[in-house]
Amino acid sequence: MSTETLNLPDQKSHKSGKKLILIVFLICFVPFFLAAAAYVNGFFKGRNNYGTLIDPQLDVPAHLQATRLGGEKFDISELKGKWILFQVAASDCKEACQQMMFYQRQIRTSTGKEKGRLERVVFLIDDAPVETMLLRQFEGVHFVRISQAQLTAWLPVAAERQSDPVAIQEHVFLADPLGHVMMRFPANPDAAKMRKDISKLLWASRIG
Repeated sequence: MSTETLNLPDQKSHKSGKKLILIVFLICFVPFFLAAAAYVNGFFKGRNNYGTLIDPQLDVPAHLQATRLGGEKFDISELKGKWILFQVAASDCKEACQQMMFYQRQIRTSTGKEKGRLERVVFLIDDAPVETMLLRQFEGVHFVRISQAQLTAWLPVAAERQSDPVAIQEHVFLADPLGHVMMRFPANPDAAKMRKDISKLLWASRIG
């Protein structure tokens, strides 16, 4: 019996092993790539979404000058890979501000096992103290101090409100795991409709 004949089973085994690896790869990763492609190419195009799509999407600035309440530097890249809900507020965070924070907390909780994919950030535009009760009520929120000038140069509002310094505080924004701000929810938002949009995105995209 020749050496070639003796090696034939090994060659078949090697080919079978390569096929198995390929099958496992396709099962594990193709759905991920398809979902990512669906999202990147505009999952919401032609759909009746509630939030306003920001087109073109805005990159989260890499060098925001921001600090946490304790004075430590805040680097938003720490949250890259997560979906981020965020709003702009004054440190006293009155009723409307707290209502938006409450909606975000409820939306995150309602996503169940997906809630770990969502982070919440509140950008504070002044140096006034923040009530301890607020911090306790909204545990898990990243409270960050930053100048309004940076936010105004970055975040979009409706064209007719661009000169209004308060307009930016009326919205909840959404950034995707790739670091793009891609949606703005309206003032006095409907929590149920916000949740529907966010649930669609979490379902459509396995990134983040």
